[in-house]
This record gives sequence, structure tokens and C-alpha cells, in this order.
Amino acid sequence: MQRKPTIPAAGFRLVFILWMFMGFTGSLSAQVRLRLAVSPNPPVICRDELLEYSIILENSPATPNFKLPSFTHFSVIGSPSRETGRQTVNGQVTTYMAWTYTLQPRKTGRFRFSPVEAMIAGKKYQSDQVEVEVKDCASRGQATANPSTQATGSFWQDQLVKPGEDAMAKARKNLRMVLEVDKRACYVGEPVVATYQLFSRLPSESRMSKQPSFNGFSVIDLPGADPMRPDVRKLDGMAFNAYTLRKAQIYPLQAGTVEIEPAEVENDVAFVRSDYLETHGMGEWMDEYALAMLPPEAMVRQTVPVRNEPVLIQVKPLPGKDKPESFTGAVGQFDIEASLERGRFPANESGLLSIRIRGKGNLQWLTAPEISWPAGVEGFEPEVQDETDKLTVPVSGSKLYRFPFSVGQPGKYVLPSFEFSYFDPFTARYMRLQTPELPVQVDPAVAGTTSPYQKTTKGFLNRMFYHRWWIIVLIAGLVIAGLLLWVLADRKKQKRADAETKNINAQQVRENESNPEPKEVYVDPLQESRDCLRNDQAALFYSSLHREFRHYLGEAFGADAGGLQPSQVPVLMKGKNIPEVLQIRAQQFMQDLQRILYSPFQQQVEPARLLEKAEHLISEINPYLRNR
Repeated sequence: MQRKPTIPAAGFRLVFILWMFMGFTGSLSAQVRLRLAVSPNPPVICRDELLEYSIILENSPATPNFKLPSFTHFSVIGSPSRETGRQTVNGQVTTYMAWTYTLQPRKTGRFRFSPVEAMIAGKKYQSDQVEVEVKDCASRGQATANPSTQATGSFWQDQLVKPGEDAMAKARKNLRMVLEVDKRACYVGEPVVATYQLFSRLPSESRMSKQPSFNGFSVIDLPGADPMRPDVRKLDGMAFNAYTLRKAQIYPLQAGTVEIEPAEVENDVAFVRSDYLETHGMGEWMDEYALAMLPPEAMVRQTVPVRNEPVLIQVKPLPGKDKPESFTGAVGQFDIEASLERGRFPANESGLLSIRIRGKGNLQWLTAPEISWPAGVEGFEPEVQDETDKLTVPVSGSKLYRFPFSVGQPGKYVLPSFEFSYFDPFTARYMRLQTPELPVQVDPAVAGTTSPYQKTTKGFLNRMFYHRWWIIVLIAGLVIAGLLLWVLADRKKQKRADAETKNINAQQVRENESNPEPKEVYVDPLQESRDCLRNDQAALFYSSLHREFRHYLGEAFGADAGGLQPSQVPVLMKGKNIPEVLQIRAQQFMQDLQRILYSPFQQQVEPARLLEKAEHLISEINPYLRNR
């Protein structure tokens, strides 16, 4: 991904070229779309703040002719930037062009930008309209039109390197990695939102080289901001574009001071030599097309790694005082309800007890309640329905536990109340919830009726269960008889084998010479990835390849594939005498796959090349596995 700051400077034409595509496949029949976008959104700004007004054209076969609206109540700062790119979502490819104007309001009020019209290949297209409100208020920390900072052309100056100037130091000053958390103290089981952001004032190609591991936390990833529309943030008095690289809600697993590890991003930065521009009589600023035409000797290139400072979270233990016996680790705010599917049914059918726990908190940690069934009532394992929204913080929704149960004798029964308790981190108190007792009337068995949940098979299984000891004795007898027969047969077989050993050996030699060994059945470890590539499912390809390659390594070297990390690969392979060069290549490939999955800047690698690389690695590893 190439980036340039969208914050303007007087006399500076912004350049932001964003390539974000996950493959070269896509639909050629995508519709042309013309739309407007403004930043900030919602479009409410103060009198001294700047507004970004963007015209976005999607899937256009040609560059259009625009009829622009009138910016009557705004001043245009600098020249418009031009942005082009391509992205793939669920296999659908969208190309786009965008023109961004930076506007300074001249007065307060509500203003409406009329639709933009464009002629493309003889056809007329029209966008929607946008309303903006300008208030008489103080700046909230966004980029403003302060002459002391905007008129100097500071962003263009950041891209220039003068003779004797340290390009690496300049790059580090204008590229920062920041980890932000919404809290630095919490209880065990209380979520913390961690956001990794790259702050940039330079055009660069960026890739995440080290992912945070979140040791000591349960992790749920959250969607980040649109990388095509970075936020404008201030840091150390300077305005930056802020790109969200990863955002997650993390739940601490134990008390203590826990460190959230840093992430690291490598940035390829190209500076322009100011002495080259002066020697060749070039202007004070250049657009992206002029920059692209500069020869290599006009540029100074640097690869700049940046990483954030680690953040310490003080995780408080849940208080031991007043902890209910029914507490099993739920942290948040919850409700509970219990109900019966039917309060009356015949003895040859089954009942169904439903317990629903809803609310917000660490719902993913909840386990099935322990039910104290009364005498004469037999309970079974519950069916669990997870109806949670993991994109909210904390996780919200409900968990439904459906317990089937059966009663052997007719009569009146009472299912006892059930206590559920949780810890509320906002009040720092334990809360108890109690379900009501539920009466059940079981009538004598009715011929020809079956349970709506167990059907005929379930009723048969219940009868089998009640007579299980007879069944166990019968099965044990059959097993013992089978073992005796097997021992007798094995003895006869051994006698015949001893008598025919010489003939068998000679025959085997003749067979080996005349008949080749049967081929092993080959299971393609990358079959799902191939299917994604064949069906143009670019959005699914990267996650499938990462999962299948990790599964292959786990199976090959006896490791847990679900938790396998790149750092473990050389250790596992070294134990099986795999060459060091191959160890490093396999580790690097896993790191590349993780970068592609988690970095919004990296899903632009051709899928076919990645699949080919995975195939080569597997084909080189397999011979060592067969020789073990």
C-alpha cells in the first residue's frame, strides 16, 4: 500500500495512492457508481477546521469530465489530490478513482453541496448530495487552517531531503507506531480494547512484520477503520494520518501486571533530493505523475521499521469476599430466565428445560449450568445455542441451554430453582439471580405417542439406557467370546506361517520384482485453497491457505495446528532433521501469510504465486518426512 497524507499545506498538492486488492480476478460487469464522501463524518466541523470533500468514481472504464459544484462558502486549500486503487471484497473486484478537495469554511451555518455530474463514454452519471454544518466553536484537535502551520508547505518539506540531512532520522520522526487502550486497569474477565495504529506523514509502502501475540488474554478481533479513509490525528503537535492496523477486544485471563506486546511495521519510504530539484530547475512541489517520472538518482530510499511501546495493564483479581458458591467466572451484566417447553406430558415422552442467559460481558466463557435434578428425573447433556455479537464491546447477546429430561414414573415433580451469579465490574459487586421453581405433571404413558425431541429412536434409546446393565453384560460376554476365538485362530495361523516361511519369502521376492508397490492415496493438503482460487474467491483464499499450511505443518511435525506460531516452526523442523534453510523458508512463509491476513496494506499479493510457493515448500519437506 502506498500512502500520502491527506492533510493539505498551502501550495502542496496531496497525493494518496492506495492499492488494496487481494487478487487479479473480479467481475467485469461491475456497475459504474459516482458518489461523494466528506471527512469528518458526520460532517460537523468548527469554523477554524478543515473539511475533506471527495468525489469517488467506481468501476469507470475511462477518465470522466466533471461538472463540479460551487464551493461558494468555502475556500479551496491547495490543489486537489487524486487517488486510484482497486479492492476485492468476497471475490468482487472494485476499481476506483477519487479526487479530494480540502476546504476551509468562510462562515458558520448549514451548507449543501449539490450533486456532481460526470460524462463517461457518452453517458451521464450523477452523485448524491451532501450537507455540512459549520459551528462557531473551538477546534477539537483536527487539522486547522492556522497560517503558521499550513502555509509553510510542511508536508512537502517532509518528503524532501536536503544535502547532509539524515533521511532515516527524518523518516522516524514522521512515522510512528502507537498502541492505544481504552483502559489500563481492569478486572479478570473485563475487556480492554487495544488498537494498533500507524501514524504517517510520508508516502510509503508498509507491511506488518511482527504481530502482537496477546499472551495472557483471550482475543476477539474487531473491524478497524477503513484504510482508504484514515483518521487525521495530532501527535506531538503535528498532524498525522492514522491507519488502524489491528483492533481487538482482549479479556485478561489472570490477575497481575500484564504487558501487551508491541507490533512492528516495516515502511519503504522514498525521499526526493532537494538539490536535484534545484539543479534541474524544478518547482517547489510536484504531483504524483511528476514524481513517478523522476530518475533513481533523484530519490533517497529507506526501509524504516517502527514499533510501538509496550503497554502494561493492571489486572485486578476478582474479590474473594462475598463470592457466591454458584459463581463460575461470569463478568459483566446479565439476566437469566428458565422455562419448560411443556409443563405436562406422558411418561413415554421427554421434557425440555430451557435456560437462557443474556446480557453483555464475557459470554464466551460461560459454561452449561449444573442442574440438580429431583429424584426420578433423568437429565441429559444440553444443546447450546450461541446467539452472541462478538463485534460489540463487551460481547453481547445470549446463550441458550436446552436440557432434555425424562421421567420414569407418572406423578407431580418440581424442578428446583437455579442460581446464577456474576461479577459486575462497574459496581465491583457480585450479583445473584434466581430462577423460579418449575412444576411438571407427568401422566401415564400413552400408546402410540413419541417425544417431539426424541422421536421413536430417542424413546428406544431411553429404554436401552434403563436396561443398560443387561446390555453391558451381554456386550462383555460377546467380547470375551470373540477374544477366545481370536486366540485360537491366531495359534492356527502362526503354525501355518512357520511352516510356509521359506515359500513366502521366495514368493515375495518374485512379486517385488514383477509387481510395483501400490501407490499411496494422496490427499492434497491445499485442496480448499485451490478451490477458492479456481472459483475466484479471493477474499477466502488467504485465510484458507494460512489454515491449510498451518494444518500441514501441525500434522507433519506432531504439533497443535490451531496454536502453531511462526516462531515454533524452526524448533519443530529442527527436531526432525529438516535443513536449516528449509526451516527459515517455512517460517518466513507463515509470517508472510499472517501479515497478509492482519495488515490492511498487504492483501495485494497474487494468490496464484502464494499457492505455488506453498506447493514448493510442501514438496521439499515431504521427502524428509518419508525418510524418517
